[in-house]
Amino acid sequence: MIIDYVKLRNIRSYTESTIKFREGSILLSGDIGSGKSSILLAIEFALFGIMRGKFSGDTLLRGGKSEGEVELGFSIDKDRFVVKRTLKRGSKGVQQASGYIIRNGVKKEGTAIELKSDILDILGYSRDLAAKSKDLVYRYTVYTPQEEMKGIILDDSESRLDILRKVFGIEKYKVIRNNSAIVGRAVKETIKGYEGKADGITEKYAEQERITKDISALDNGKEAQIPILAKARQEEADAKKKVIVIEEKIEVCTGLEKEFAVLEQKLQAMVLQRSEALAEERKITGELKDETSVEKKEPTVIENFIDKKESVLESLRKELTVVQNKIATIDERTTQSENIKTRITKLDTCPTCEQSVSAIHKEKVKEREESNISGLTKQKESLTKRITELKQETISTNKEIEEQRETLTKVKVLIQKEKNMAEKRVRRESLIKKVEVLKDDIGKINSQKIDVKTQIGSFRDVKETHAAAKARLERSMQEAYRVDKEIAMIEKETQGKVELIRSIEKDIKEKELARSNLMKAKKTLSWLNDEFISLMTAMERTVMTAVYQEFAHLFSQWFNILIDDETLQVRLNEEFVPIAEQNGYETDLLSLSGGERTACALAYRLALNKVINDVIDTIRTKDLLILDEPTDGFSTEQLDRMRELLDLIAIRQVIIVSHESKIESFVENIIRIEKTDHESTAIY
Repeated sequence: MIIDYVKLRNIRSYTESTIKFREGSILLSGDIGSGKSSILLAIEFALFGIMRGKFSGDTLLRGGKSEGEVELGFSIDKDRFVVKRTLKRGSKGVQQASGYIIRNGVKKEGTAIELKSDILDILGYSRDLAAKSKDLVYRYTVYTPQEEMKGIILDDSESRLDILRKVFGIEKYKVIRNNSAIVGRAVKETIKGYEGKADGITEKYAEQERITKDISALDNGKEAQIPILAKARQEEADAKKKVIVIEEKIEVCTGLEKEFAVLEQKLQAMVLQRSEALAEERKITGELKDETSVEKKEPTVIENFIDKKESVLESLRKELTVVQNKIATIDERTTQSENIKTRITKLDTCPTCEQSVSAIHKEKVKEREESNISGLTKQKESLTKRITELKQETISTNKEIEEQRETLTKVKVLIQKEKNMAEKRVRRESLIKKVEVLKDDIGKINSQKIDVKTQIGSFRDVKETHAAAKARLERSMQEAYRVDKEIAMIEKETQGKVELIRSIEKDIKEKELARSNLMKAKKTLSWLNDEFISLMTAMERTVMTAVYQEFAHLFSQWFNILIDDETLQVRLNEEFVPIAEQNGYETDLLSLSGGERTACALAYRLALNKVINDVIDTIRTKDLLILDEPTDGFSTEQLDRMRELLDLIAIRQVIIVSHESKIESFVENIIRIEKTDHESTAIY
């Protein structure tokens, strides 16, 4: 993997900047805080997005900006790639937005997670390894801040080994051993369970034999009851046939009795109807005798007269309203004239022309208004007289209308009475005919009753015979029920014992299975403890030994290049712990000088990078190395030795972030980062 360029927009101290990279060694130079490390964070973000625990979106997005983006161009062999990621500020803080990857001109958009998955495939990393270790492979093969590496070499042995297992992809052996221990404990618990389930199998076999004998005895008892039940059933069937014959006769008798009751009800109903019809006929005959003649008048003539009078009444009301309105107008005009007389008497100057008003003018105005008032008074008297006349005419007309309405009501009542009398005469004739018909029907029903009663008498002895047959049937049914119940009890007891046998057989089967599984579980536990875990430990040790040999050799060799001191040597123990020896005695790493600790961390870092690339052959980042402030505390001589070490490892592209000006003398490309007014700029 070779980085070609990285574009930053609104990322930390960068507003809009493109940094181009070449092959060979590259120095990102500048003062502390100028923005050098921001470029490395941008590269990391472009490849893997926001990494929890490393940096957040708020850390990357420039303050005060709502969105930002990073575009990274890189190449692997002959393939060219462009990856772009964006950040957006929202109510929940800064979040990653969707982006895209362009591979040899073909663009593919995706979410942040999808982009990371594609990048892992492109770089040849195991997705599981990267996901589980928070991108440890990338951070230890390409880019690790120097302070993080110092922390790793000073960490406790178990933590360091866990990190190295994950980095080298052999943590599975420890996981397998741990899981095997868990499985072993589970198998022990399973063995205890199987032992409990297999216990008591001999007793179950004895109980099965005893209950089988009980079932045989119950079957013999049932066989003895079957002939008794057959005899009882036969007696029950014979008695039932006899009862059926008798009940058929009783059913005929019952039908006749019901028929007699129906005839009796019909007879009573007809007698009642005849009595009611006779009573109604007598009542109507009496009413017809009291009938009087009615003077016929035509209602239409009266109704027309009322309509005409109501029309006259409406005209009178309208005229009355008109006259009353005229009187109101006259009163208003009279009041106006009175007001003019009053005002003119008190007026000395005209309000319009501001001239004096003479007594002669006042008198003329007064005479004019008095003349108007006199005329208006006469008109009002004439109109008032007319109102009186109209009110009298209205009262007279209303009286005539009410009289005619009363006459109309009486005429309608008389007409209705005449109609009712006609209907009653028709009803009387109908009732006379009905009485005659009912008389004939009553005679016929009485005759039918006599015939039915005679037939009922012929069935008098049937009910006594039925009682005796019924008693016999009851006795035979009880006997059959008793025997049937006894057989049912035997069958129920047999069924219970059969179910018990099935349960015992199931228990025996489960206990046999548990005994078989118990043997298998014991064999499994023995194999797990005695063979499998030992095998995993041996396999891990074999792999770690191969890694250790190369790692230890490179670590010591490259430290000696950086530190030319025969009295100070470093080595790795079997747990990959760096051991410092000064004058032949082990010494604590913390007692070393700052430059010596930095050299130790850098040698460890470069050796780890080389071993990882050798062990994991699928990784495609072997051509790239990023070093962030790798020379903290180095002397001028150590900086020269670092040049020798970089030439030795011969990586196609090495990006170094440092503010050491000495490094400029041995790198091939220099990119200076300057910061002005909180904005960083790259200068070539």
